[in-house]
Amino acid sequence: MKRTVPILWYENAAGEKWWPPAGFCDPHGHPPGYIYQWFRNPCELHESVCRVDEGSSSRIGGGSSTWDPDLVTNMVRPTLRTRIRQVLRSASFVPLFALDEAIVIAATSCERCMNVLHWRYATGHGYPPWSPQFRETNTSCEHCVPPAVAADCPTCGRPLGGSFPECIDCQVVTALKGGPADV
Repeated sequence: MKRTVPILWYENAAGEKWWPPAGFCDPHGHPPGYIYQWFRNPCELHESVCRVDEGSSSRIGGGSSTWDPDLVTNMVRPTLRTRIRQVLRSASFVPLFALDEAIVIAATSCERCMNVLHWRYATGHGYPPWSPQFRETNTSCEHCVPPAVAADCPTCGRPLGGSFPECIDCQVVTALKGGPADV
């Protein structure tokens, strides 16, 4: 697919632009004199942390993270074929999200959640929850660790919550009410 909107180009001091050819990836391969590199990453979420004091705010921190456009597309508007694969993998319909919600979930998920999302939303990557890879990946994020415990495992009493309401020890699935959405 040919790009019609530029995401990478170089400019010289006179403001003349040079657009690199498709597949260009050499940061030093631009023509001499083109000393300004412009790069737009459309798959990047920026977050800001601000301190709010009596009507004013000041930025005290922030960061950015990227997201996979194929995953977000499958979380928002999957094709019929993809939707069927999602149902066959999860044995039920996986939830669909608004575009902004899907971007935030995809950009803020830990490695384990990201791989499960890829598996559940049938992108051709990732692994299922509670697989050996899932157990080996010792990451956590706001999607798999709840801000407040919503329930305990009825078998072993371990706190449950977040996006994976299954008990890690017992693999008992508990439906949570009022907790984060099951992704």
